[in-house]
Amino acid sequence: MNREKVYKHADRLTGFFLLLIPFVISFSSAAVTVVSIFMIVAFLVKRIAGRDFSFKSMPVKWPFLLLMALSFVSIFKTVSPRASLQGMWKLAYFGSLFTVVCEEITGRKYAKRIVISAMLGLLLSSLNGIWQLQFGWDLFRQRAYAIQADMGLPRINSAFPHTNIFAAYLVSVIPLAAAMLIYSWNNGIVRRLTYALLMIVSLFCLAFTFARGAAVGLIAALVLIGLARRNKSVFIFLMCIFIIGVICMPAGIRDWSSKADSVWDILLNPERIGDYRNALNMIRHNPLLGVGVNTYILHIDKYKIRDGSVYIGNAGYAHNIYLHMWGEIGIFGLIAFLWLAFSLFKYAWSRYRYLKDDFLKMAALGITGGILAFLINGFTETVLYYPKVAVLFWFEVGVLLGILNLKEAQGE
Repeated sequence: MNREKVYKHADRLTGFFLLLIPFVISFSSAAVTVVSIFMIVAFLVKRIAGRDFSFKSMPVKWPFLLLMALSFVSIFKTVSPRASLQGMWKLAYFGSLFTVVCEEITGRKYAKRIVISAMLGLLLSSLNGIWQLQFGWDLFRQRAYAIQADMGLPRINSAFPHTNIFAAYLVSVIPLAAAMLIYSWNNGIVRRLTYALLMIVSLFCLAFTFARGAAVGLIAALVLIGLARRNKSVFIFLMCIFIIGVICMPAGIRDWSSKADSVWDILLNPERIGDYRNALNMIRHNPLLGVGVNTYILHIDKYKIRDGSVYIGNAGYAHNIYLHMWGEIGIFGLIAFLWLAFSLFKYAWSRYRYLKDDFLKMAALGITGGILAFLINGFTETVLYYPKVAVLFWFEVGVLLGILNLKEAQGE
């Protein structure tokens, strides 16, 4: 087979696997890992066959390389070189993932197919969640829903390992659905009803995860969309959701919230605050370099606080991506990640204002909202360390950069 044929086959496979990722994320961790690795391999074969080693300019390149460098430095303090090397492999994998995705988005048509794939995944996971709520088990793993002990209410997780991971997935994708609803509002009643229905079923599922941090993240994302579009309808929608939520609030939630001493007891719980205390204790002893990338769970027992208070944490993770990251790779590693996030949002805003194509503009805004919701949810969950939704985060970073780099998006 000559080089030209290899290039064509590899190009088709790269595009095929890329479009599968946002769909298979909705139901299988193993499948999304396999598909994304196949995509990266096909991309490398394609570039080698085409002798093309040029890459698009990305504002997150240097922050990500610094993040990797500081993670590598943290290995010198690790108690498990093997675990830390696995952590470095994950970082390299995520970096390759968003780079390939960014490179492969070559036009409006491609971006549209990615959005459709993501929406199909959101629909599938939401319908699976509703099925689980109705019949007690999900369609893919036959897992039963959990019961929130202090409320006596079911918490659905669809095909995800935990209800909070399902919530992290939902709030990462729902803002894109909201943006597409706004975009399609004047483009036919079928599209309008389709996206409206998708919003309803996905928000219904989010409500039954009872993930408060995810809800706050979604509200922030929708506020961002409303402000960027100067669209009053978004704020009216949020107000309606609030009123409906208050009216339809189950008795179990009313009883639980009435017994809370403060808003912090509603947003968090004593165990989670205890996990924060444990993480801060780890950080206090290892502020600069951390304990070693990918080794938080191996160290945390040493730093758990047992002082007789109600704030006792027993989890093997910090329930906070920023504390978790600081504990593993130190303050400078955390700063590198925050630099990456800041650079991404700054670049998105600077390019968004000049986007000419309304579909691409709304897609970029919806994805930006999803990334924002994910990062805000990260204050209450270790979402960046859950493999499936971590793939989604870096995938969305790549899609956003790819869309913003399109010449046709700038009217060129």
